[in-house]
Amino acid sequence: MILKNFKLEVEKTGICILSIDTENSEINTVNTSVINEFEYVVNKLTNDEDIKGVIINSLKKDFHFGYNLKELLKIKDKETLFNIIIKQNKILRTLESSGKKVVSILKGKTFSGGLEIALSSHYRVAADDPETLFAIKDLNFGLCMGMGGSQRLPRLIGINQTIDLIINRKSLTASEALKIKIVNEIVAKNQLMKRAKEIILDDSTFVQPWDDKNNKDSKLKPFDEKNFGFFIGTISKTHSITKNHYPGVKTFMSCLFEGLNSNIDSGTKIESRNFVWLLNHQETKAMIKTLVINKPRKNLLNSSIKELANILRKNYAAEGIRLLLQGVSPAIIENAGKRIGCSEGPLATADTIEIKNIINQLDFSDANVTAFIGLMEQKSRKGKSSGAGFYDYKNTVRIKIWKGLEELVALSKTQPEVFKIETRLLFILVNKFSSEADNYMKNNKIEEQDYFSIKKCNFPAWTGGPYSWIKNYGIEKFIEESNDFAENLGPRFIPSKKILTLVKN
Repeated sequence: MILKNFKLEVEKTGICILSIDTENSEINTVNTSVINEFEYVVNKLTNDEDIKGVIINSLKKDFHFGYNLKELLKIKDKETLFNIIIKQNKILRTLESSGKKVVSILKGKTFSGGLEIALSSHYRVAADDPETLFAIKDLNFGLCMGMGGSQRLPRLIGINQTIDLIINRKSLTASEALKIKIVNEIVAKNQLMKRAKEIILDDSTFVQPWDDKNNKDSKLKPFDEKNFGFFIGTISKTHSITKNHYPGVKTFMSCLFEGLNSNIDSGTKIESRNFVWLLNHQETKAMIKTLVINKPRKNLLNSSIKELANILRKNYAAEGIRLLLQGVSPAIIENAGKRIGCSEGPLATADTIEIKNIINQLDFSDANVTAFIGLMEQKSRKGKSSGAGFYDYKNTVRIKIWKGLEELVALSKTQPEVFKIETRLLFILVNKFSSEADNYMKNNKIEEQDYFSIKKCNFPAWTGGPYSWIKNYGIEKFIEESNDFAENLGPRFIPSKKILTLVKN
């Protein structure tokens, strides 16, 4: 086989240097061509009795970034996709259980599947360089791990530390990775290959912790008393944060919980099925398309996009005040905002930006909102910076919703269902973004505007951006429901010309 993604060198000492160099790519990724070549290479070197060990190296600036998600999304048949993922995992298992030492040389970024590949080696040597970084970024795109990482990592560094690293989306320096045993050693960048060869040729033997029959910790037990409570508490906490919009979080926890109750092979199979399921999930696909595939090559000027972000925040906050004046409970309003993926509720946002700053985003039908803001000012409830707004504060820390609101606003005896408030808040964000975006990003395609809406304007990532969400929701359905909102609540819900052109296109 002619290798287009790998370079294979076998030295007289019995050391095999397997260098990764993904064809036609600035970074190393895993695609079907890579998997086929990888299978050929691993079978060749594991069956060669003269090879003592393998050094996995990168010929690019960074070590590896994992799967080529653009290619995987093109594979529509779930069983075909599952077989591809399983094949990659079997190759890694063949390599790590071959009886030959495997050492990874890690420089630059080792992200997501790249770290999972490294974890399948017996020893990991990292470059002593500030550019050496480690992270599992799958959750950023709604995915769980797909090369055995959810099974190897907890068996290596523990359940609690794994969850902390993944859920909090931490990026680690080489020294931080060494501290929690993700890497075994740090050496000068120009000494990486030399040190890797020394490790291969020394007399020590390496067995993965999960393959070591004498290792009492080789089988973690999530149902143990010390782990079970932690699992339940973490699942509850993550659910309160994600509100079912980020299935990758729940699925990752499922991979841990189910997979760690079995052996490494069964665990990776559980992970693979979950990975494939997520790749076919609408919200995951939306995030991958917007944040990975359609990522713009050029960034935007912060001063320009920051103004658009402020407009969105003000309109989001204003809608919260309108809801309040219509008798909706503050708790329902705030909960709805968080449930659609905003970092804080509309009323909390009003406090953060200072309540009076919302006025310039109100229209002719908002006289009652303007009057209410004036009343809040009279009562010195100006916002977070003054220590009093819709919330009470202590040393700028938000404590609770101000009880005095009950005296200013009469709440309806019958409260709306929270999903209706969610829909209204999301519609106002989508419509406002579409009506304003071209004023700040007129030279950007809608796919790029989707990207910047998430990265620069804090639009909920699970949507894939306003236009991606509209397409998935149904363009004509969105227009019809927006017009209903406009008829009952005001012209701010009238779909923009930009949205109307989506129908034509």
